[in-house]
Amino acid sequence: MTWSLSRLSDFLVESKGKIKFEDANRLGLQRIKKIDFSGNIHLDDETDTKTDMILVKSGDLVISGINASKGAISVYEGEQDILATIHYSSYEFNPDLISIIFLKWFFKSSIFNDLLSEQIAGGIKTELKASRILPLQIKVPNLSEQIFLADRLDRFQNKELRLQAEIKNQENYFETLRKAIIFDALCGKLTTKWRANNKSEDIHKLTKSNSIGLPFDLPETWTSSRLGEVSQLISGASFLSTDFSKGIGIKCIKITNAGVRELVETDDVLPVIFAEKYKKNKVHKGDLILALTRPYISNGLKVSICPSSYDGALLNQRVAGIRVNEEILHTEFAFLFMRSDVVLKIYQAEFDAKGQQPNLKNEHVTKLIIPIPPLAEQAEIISKVAKLEKHLDHAIRELNSIKRSKDMLNKAMLKEAFFPAS
Repeated sequence: MTWSLSRLSDFLVESKGKIKFEDANRLGLQRIKKIDFSGNIHLDDETDTKTDMILVKSGDLVISGINASKGAISVYEGEQDILATIHYSSYEFNPDLISIIFLKWFFKSSIFNDLLSEQIAGGIKTELKASRILPLQIKVPNLSEQIFLADRLDRFQNKELRLQAEIKNQENYFETLRKAIIFDALCGKLTTKWRANNKSEDIHKLTKSNSIGLPFDLPETWTSSRLGEVSQLISGASFLSTDFSKGIGIKCIKITNAGVRELVETDDVLPVIFAEKYKKNKVHKGDLILALTRPYISNGLKVSICPSSYDGALLNQRVAGIRVNEEILHTEFAFLFMRSDVVLKIYQAEFDAKGQQPNLKNEHVTKLIIPIPPLAEQAEIISKVAKLEKHLDHAIRELNSIKRSKDMLNKAMLKEAFFPAS
């Protein structure tokens, strides 16, 4: 291909249609809500505005000043004029000289980002207004080669989108499989053969009870209890932001530390003198740490296991600790239960029925009905789940590797396509 140096002003002419907001409100026209990264224009029926607008006519090229390099560029094809904020710019273009699809791909390429860095102070972080776009010097092939290249990139993108959809399907499958493993563990299906080959042991200090509140029947050798009867709930205290410092002191677990299995560690500490005053708010290694945020997270509650590095830490508000009775419950089994869809759906059903979406309170935790297998079976369940999740995590790592390869291939394809413009 033969590429020649041109300015974008050779192909694009800024549309003259800036309108004061008072006049824009009187027009009653729809306005651009956003241009997505696939180049689709989304309109907003809300016409009132307090900012000046630009007028966009049918056939105009519209470019987002913020997200052009991500693909937010489109040709408006509607019949009626529309409005856009001044964060967009609108252009008339000569279709005999430039392919807009080619230009869109060019804007998404690293070559374009490099040009912005070279020719505009602030680079890609600078909002792209007409005064910055039009003077840009770029190398482009003739129109037929532009169309050929754009078509090639479109076909590549279609394949990439199909792969992306398949990756998403696999991610959903793995998440469904993980939930199914935990559900089967909690209802005893995972250890059916184990029970047939192993003599059950007694549940210490618990009488036989039913599984009311659980979405499944329990094996005969299992029992159940309210979580508050087989564990100690540790509440958080209300510390002020001015109480915290860096350096030497007592570690504190805040809502921002909450994670899934592992805490997000920070260096925030409280004064040593708080140790005695707030000793009832102290957690130890092995305690469960529960974020008391509303349980409408698609993948479950945020529950962590307190690591040795946070042994003796104090809990802040909106975080609770759960210290299980180890004569009855293994911490890992309680962790599986708290992270399960069983608990999530119990809360969702309760709160949805009341039309509420509250944060969790202590009583929401302590009243939960938890299934309790014999301790030896709990250990077997924990071992089986760990082995299955190990295989699942390996598959997820392989999938993430495919995702990274896909992204690298996408960047390489764009770089190769526009290499002559470097």
